[in-house]
Amino acid sequence: MVMAGHMLYVGSYAAKEDAYRAALVFAAATAMVDYAKSRGFKSVAAGEVKVALLGDGVSLMKDAIAKDLKPGKARPGSLYDMIQQAVKAGVKIHC
Repeated sequence: MVMAGHMLYVGSYAAKEDAYRAALVFAAATAMVDYAKSRGFKSVAAGEVKVALLGDGVSLMKDAIAKDLKPGKARPGSLYDMIQQAVKAGVKIHC
């Protein structure tokens, strides 16, 4: 159960061989927003879920890099698609 009003996910991966790891932070953050909304936690659902990108992870904010990374068979599309989904859900991204 989520009790806090803030959730921070930290990512530092961006290489092609680590596309799955790079995607985890965005998948987890988006899932947390969805979970919070389903449980009525309005403070978490209203933009209090954040992703902080460090090191190599900062390069994921370049569209060309994010579009080139494919997280894997479980997630069709590119990492760019996952980032857009997270932003649409209300996840704040900080570099």
